[in-house]
Amino acid sequence: MSKKASTKVQLNNRIFSVMDMKNPKAKALYTAIYVYVIILCICSAVPILWTVVSATKDIDEFYRIPPTILPQSFHPEKFLEGWKKFNFTKYYLNTFFIAMGYVVFGIISNGFMAYALSRLKPRGYKLILTLFLWTMMLPGSIAAQMKNIVNFPLLNINLTNTPWPMWIMAAGSPFMVIWFKGYFDTIPLSIIESAKIDGATNVTIFAKIVVPMAKPIILTQAIMTFNSAWQDYFWPMLLLKDKNIQTIMVRVLAMQGSLAVDEQMVMLTLVMIPPIIFFIIMQKYLVGNANEGGVKG
Repeated sequence: MSKKASTKVQLNNRIFSVMDMKNPKAKALYTAIYVYVIILCICSAVPILWTVVSATKDIDEFYRIPPTILPQSFHPEKFLEGWKKFNFTKYYLNTFFIAMGYVVFGIISNGFMAYALSRLKPRGYKLILTLFLWTMMLPGSIAAQMKNIVNFPLLNINLTNTPWPMWIMAAGSPFMVIWFKGYFDTIPLSIIESAKIDGATNVTIFAKIVVPMAKPIILTQAIMTFNSAWQDYFWPMLLLKDKNIQTIMVRVLAMQGSLAVDEQMVMLTLVMIPPIIFFIIMQKYLVGNANEGGVKG
């Protein structure tokens, strides 16, 4: 796509056109929206920056009144000391392993279910879709009763101290199924019918046609699922009793009461780093695929 065409697309994607901006009321509204977005960005960034900055202060400066915005005593070595002291390598690997299981099971299983409900439409698919919607209305605390099941029904296997219950729940996420189905419904039926005429099976159509077209939503779900799994405390706390396999959030909150405030800030900073890095990496591909799927030329 040429630079001129790219510029034209960007201009057409604006909320207000060039002609609208000549209207004083539209220009004032645009300025108000712009200022509002900036305020939201500041409100989102300040807590993160404050946590990182506070982690580098010594304990005396942390309790100083009025508080210092920029640290007068800068101690970046506290991150390395905290990493070694609290064995973050092990808990990073534990959490990353469980979070990636969330992503893989969630996207593959829910993607197949959503495609079946959207395009294959088996007998009773409306009832299944209704049940999915009903489960979204149930409070999450009801599912906590699973903690009383130490032996999986029929199989008589103990699933505590394993990530399988969490992965099974991720594989049947009503929210993700509804989201995927809404996207698959927008794919032109003519594309799928043309592939069937050429002899493609449903699995081939899904893998080679639907999935490439759905890359933006798949990457979006991967980002959301990974971040949610990384910061999840409820289910790992209920299911992972062995300290050697616990996730980082469980260990951080378990040790929170016995740590100084500056050490808590160090731990929180180390917890925030992987989701931020994951989002930055995936965002590049997300934006690229969105532009590639939406603009031809």
